Amino acid sequence: MLKSSTQLGANFIYFARTRESLEILKWWILCALDSKCMNPDGAKLNCQFADNRYEIYANCFRFDQSVLNLLLLNKFQDHKKYLSSNGFGGSHY
Repeated sequence: MLKSSTQLGANFIYFARTRESLEILKWWILCALDSKCMNPDGAKLNCQFADNRYEIYANCFRFDQSVLNLLLLNKFQDHKKYLSSNGFGGSHY
């Protein structure tokens, strides 16, 4: 679904203290406490990038970011409304 968009690294996250953000954060932390949620069997930390890193799978996955994205999608539903455009031209609204 989102393969045509570029994904950004989640190296820094700011949460405003709202009821909604605390609920999402609660479930994210609960998932992190379960090793099968963010660290399933076969999960790898190191990526093995080929020459074309956008077309060839690097044999790794960021489960922490994926869980957060799924929690946000479940809460807000419309994945296109909150897509970033990589900082070029603003966000899609």
